[in-house]
Amino acid sequence: MASDPPFHIPIPSEAQVEYTLDHAPAIMGHSILGAGIIATLLEWLPPMIGLVAALAGSTYYCICVWESRTVQHAVNNWRMKRHARKVFRLKAKAKVVQAKLEALEKVRMARREARQLVETAATEAAKATAVHEAKIAEKSPPD
Repeated sequence: MASDPPFHIPIPSEAQVEYTLDHAPAIMGHSILGAGIIATLLEWLPPMIGLVAALAGSTYYCICVWESRTVQHAVNNWRMKRHARKVFRLKAKAKVVQAKLEALEKVRMARREARQLVETAATEAAKATAVHEAKIAEKSPPD
C-alpha cells in the first residue's frame, strides 16, 4: 500500500485538451453573458447597463445558435434542396428546348421535302404538257 499514491489525478487526453482550449472563449462568453442576463432580470444592475448586457447576451446567443451544427445542417439541406430544384427546372427547360429544336428540324425537313415534291410535280407537269402538246400537234393537220 505504500506504493499507491494518496490520490489519483486524471491526465486529460490530447483531444480533451484541444476541445477545452477550442471552446474556452465560448464557455467564458456563455458564463459572462448568462450572468449579465440573470443580473438584469434580478435588477442587480442599473437599467441602461442591464439593457446593454441583455441585448449583447441575446445577440451572442443568437449567433451561437446560428453557428450550431444543427442549424447549419438545416440551412445546408435547404440550400441543397433549392439547388436541386433549380437544376431540375433547368433540365426540364433543356428538354423543352431540345424538343422545340427537334420540331423545328422536322418542320425544316418537311418543307424541303414539300419543296422537292412541288418541283418534281412541276417538272412532271411540264413534261406531260409538252408531251400532250406534241400529241395535239401531230393529230392536227397543218394549215
